Amino acid sequence: MLGESDTESGEKARYCKKCLDYLPIAEFSATNTINPNICKNHEDFLAKTTRWCKTCNDFISVSLFRKGGGDFICKKHMYEQMGRKYRAKQLTDPMKAGMLTIRNICSKDSKTFKQVSIGLTSDEIRKITMHVNAEDLATIALLPVDPTRQMSLDNVIVVHRKKRDKMIKVFKENDQEKYAEMANKEKLRQSA
Repeated sequence: MLGESDTESGEKARYCKKCLDYLPIAEFSATNTINPNICKNHEDFLAKTTRWCKTCNDFISVSLFRKGGGDFICKKHMYEQMGRKYRAKQLTDPMKAGMLTIRNICSKDSKTFKQVSIGLTSDEIRKITMHVNAEDLATIALLPVDPTRQMSLDNVIVVHRKKRDKMIKVFKENDQEKYAEMANKEKLRQSA
């Protein structure tokens, strides 16, 4: 019977670690595998805030899992098992590796220009760089013509990495006029 195991052990009350009080044994779930020292009043809270990770072999916070995922692997182990393989596979393709490099440089530059985001989607970056060979993608960068505006299809120039370094240095020295001059000269050269 259900209550025989409790009466055989002679346990009539148990201390709840959440309530900080002794409660009758009937207040505790016989099936609570997370923590048998927490009463039924707190079980729902634990069920909503912790999940089982197969790799960690433990219950951990829900925030350490992907949102909406039905998987039983936390973000850390998901990256170790799948993310590294995917990234390595992407880096073997020169086109994908070049696009990743450009996107990472744009992200870094957006912080330099004190902008919230890059402003360009991956498709827009492909459209801008379609005239560049896949092998040469790692040697170029995208910069805004007007650094006060976010990058867009009409506010972007394609430059070599060395030229980018010079332009970023000029921008950091607060010489906006010289940066604008360099950017406009580069835009005219590209449109010709």
